[in-house]
Amino acid sequence: MDIAEIAKRLRQLGFNVVLVGEDKKPLGSWRADVPNEYSPEDFARARAIAITGNYNADSNYATLLVDIDNIDTAETKLNEAVGEDWRVALCSTPWSFCGLTGPRCPYDGAKNVRCEGEVCRHGDHEFPLSQAKRGMYVVVRVPRKCIGSAFSTRRGGDIELIYNNHQNVWGAHPSGLRYTPVKWHEGKWIAGTDFGPGEIISCDVFARLVQIVSKKENPVEEEEVGDLPQADRPIEGSVDDIVSGLKKMWGLVSPGGGHYHDLLIFSVASLARRAGIAKEEVFKIFEPIFAWAVENGLDDPREIERHHRRVIEWIYSGERKIWGKRRFEELIRTIAKGHGLGDHFAETFTAAVYEAFNLSAGRPTCVPIVYRRSTATEKIKWICNTPKGVVEVTKSEGVDKELYEECMKSKPEGVGAGEWRKKCREEASREMYKDKVLLNVYFTSATKHRDVVLGIEYISATWNVVGTQVKESISMARMSDFVGKMSSHRVYDSPRWSVIFDRYQVVEDIIVSGFVCPPPQYGLPCRVRDYFNTSVDRDPDPAKAREAFDELYAVLDQFKPSEHWLDVFVYAYAQSMFASFSLTRKLWNVRPELVALVGRRHTGKTTVAKLVKHSLFPNAPDMLIINSASSVLRAARVGRLQSHIVTTWLAIDEVDAIAKAQEEAVLSVLKSYATSPEAWRTATGEVYPAYAGITMTANRLEFGDPDLADKVLAIEMNEQTDREKEVEFSSALLKTTPKLISFGAYYLKYAEKNWESVKDIILGYPQRKMAVDYMNMILESLGLAPIVRDIGADSSVVVPPRELFRRWLNSLVKDYQSLCSKLSPNGIPDARQCLSELIDKGVVTHIKTYHVDGQVKYRVLKSMEHAIGVNIVALCHDLGGEIYTRSTRPDYYKSCIVAPEVVEELLEGV
Repeated sequence: MDIAEIAKRLRQLGFNVVLVGEDKKPLGSWRADVPNEYSPEDFARARAIAITGNYNADSNYATLLVDIDNIDTAETKLNEAVGEDWRVALCSTPWSFCGLTGPRCPYDGAKNVRCEGEVCRHGDHEFPLSQAKRGMYVVVRVPRKCIGSAFSTRRGGDIELIYNNHQNVWGAHPSGLRYTPVKWHEGKWIAGTDFGPGEIISCDVFARLVQIVSKKENPVEEEEVGDLPQADRPIEGSVDDIVSGLKKMWGLVSPGGGHYHDLLIFSVASLARRAGIAKEEVFKIFEPIFAWAVENGLDDPREIERHHRRVIEWIYSGERKIWGKRRFEELIRTIAKGHGLGDHFAETFTAAVYEAFNLSAGRPTCVPIVYRRSTATEKIKWICNTPKGVVEVTKSEGVDKELYEECMKSKPEGVGAGEWRKKCREEASREMYKDKVLLNVYFTSATKHRDVVLGIEYISATWNVVGTQVKESISMARMSDFVGKMSSHRVYDSPRWSVIFDRYQVVEDIIVSGFVCPPPQYGLPCRVRDYFNTSVDRDPDPAKAREAFDELYAVLDQFKPSEHWLDVFVYAYAQSMFASFSLTRKLWNVRPELVALVGRRHTGKTTVAKLVKHSLFPNAPDMLIINSASSVLRAARVGRLQSHIVTTWLAIDEVDAIAKAQEEAVLSVLKSYATSPEAWRTATGEVYPAYAGITMTANRLEFGDPDLADKVLAIEMNEQTDREKEVEFSSALLKTTPKLISFGAYYLKYAEKNWESVKDIILGYPQRKMAVDYMNMILESLGLAPIVRDIGADSSVVVPPRELFRRWLNSLVKDYQSLCSKLSPNGIPDARQCLSELIDKGVVTHIKTYHVDGQVKYRVLKSMEHAIGVNIVALCHDLGGEIYTRSTRPDYYKSCIVAPEVVEELLEGV
């Protein structure tokens, strides 16, 4: 391959190429942060190719070039930074990128060696090429999040980390040899031209490379160990707050470009050892963090095994110099200050560690929740959760009266009274604490759940009412609702609730009940969640799932009025079940559709919705099926459908009233359930989710808004069941309904366990076909026949604006039929004349006459939108009219100017 081909391949792998001449110098100017461009003439002059550090076509990574001048002397450093198997880790896979560079003389280590064939010379020394000590380069990719903005090339003698410079990787070397890409295979280097984009190294490996090469950071400075107790004590308090705090700091990047993992492990384990905590108890703190870090891409399993766990083992392996409270507090304050976590975080985290390990913190016995400093008085305050209530604690400097008096009694002769008083006041000076009760409750447990998509926060908490035997609790309440509930316990002033519950465990996830598979950027797993206790997250039994569907189908088959009814019913069930994947589709920017079951009464529409509810969310309240006929579903109500319980599916029964009203605000909110995760936002900024896929039922459904109608998958269900067998049918369904729990669990868990194989179906289009394919896949996996047929979707919900306008016109003329008869000379009403008279006399509110250039036209006002539920622009376009924007009158602005004959031809009987 020639230089141009190699350059092309390197660019395809994401690298920034630099052409190099005979003297190892670049041809012309070049940059490390943006791609360099070259002419054919440049390629003809080039003798070698280099790549730069920093730049990588994948913006998630940066290229780092590890230049190893002498492998023998660098071995120890590489073992320490990467591991003893560094050759395997960095140079053995198809995507690794390693190579040999120039030779050194084996006698004096000099670099200016010349080689011809298999013989090399330096000065008086002649030796075979096999004895030459060649250098190496290793190309790796580093996650951008690991690298600080101030990072630059680091040089450390036998190893250089090239970041804002370049490294030759292919072509001629001045020694007469060639830069040779190699792989490590079965204990030896294999030469060849095979290279890839480079291995990805973890943030910890990167940090250790930087530390070892620059020799500017010492990760651990020990303190004398002193007398240590036997390490056999269990942790008596909760470690939830320790784990939560460590997770907040785990992904942070230090100014030197590394993480704080080693320091955090060393400091916490040191305090545990000083407190006599058993080693196994320390691992109970860190093992969940290790698993979480690997799952979220913040750590590498190999690093955990050969480094992190060894730190804990080292501390517990004998008489060691380990940290104390001073070094621990300095570290936490430094991290908190450097990364904007605040003093309250440092105070809260250190207190949580001291409390769990039963170490004295030299502070009040209450658990600090928020730390703040008053700039006027320099007094320190905490909000604390104590058995006597939630209190505000103020610390100030004071004088212990008894100590002061004892000191004054021992005044020696010859010392002045003033001088001695000053000495006694200094010796008796103590930190004094004063508290003020804010709430008469004592929280015994609390968890904050923060939704990562919309930022909504929910609280689950238990508490004792101080001075009583009353114990209260709340589960998954919105923060505003929780604060309202606490107002009845307020004594002095309401604390800052969001800060209070940062003290406790914080769960950050997509807070919902149902299956969700977010895109990779969320860093969250594909799984069934059940934060609202709907029993959706169950371990499915395939045998029970098969039995449940078999029994359901048998009941439907027994009471079917026809084969077509059975096909439509099963199809509607499949479409409504699939609607529970709507949130996943929205997060992946795949538009879901609202499912509409349309038809007359007693056809099974509501039954489908109830079966879906019992399949997916058996423990959820009946509010998952909203009866729009029994409540006024205004825009705010529709926007708050998920204000108390958030699931991935719900049903709106008898939605006819919404469609008939054609209220633009209501329809706009309904549309958000197909287009956005957010349904409603209040004036105060409170957000309500649109996480549910929706199944609607209606006797008749027509939307004047084509944009909304386009997002509805309508299924006609017009064939009625046998009314005489209705009670028997309902009774049979009632018996099989509880078993559908197993089928619903299997339906969702199948997506969780087989995401890669079902991803293209769940995110596929058209939705109606994907729903059929997925349900049949589920049935086949249970050993059942794929019985669901794609019967298509009905388009009757799409009503053109012109048609809605026609209906309104004819209804208007019909309402004024008697008046029209009087206006007609022969007593027979003429629709055209009648409409003209009604408009002239101002009877028609939404249409006025418009005179222009001696012609009379009609002006359809914008208020027509409220009359027929259609955007005036869409209507005007359908009528072939012109939107009028030259008027300063609000009622005329954006009206539609249209010829009278266009309107009149829509009248019946004309």
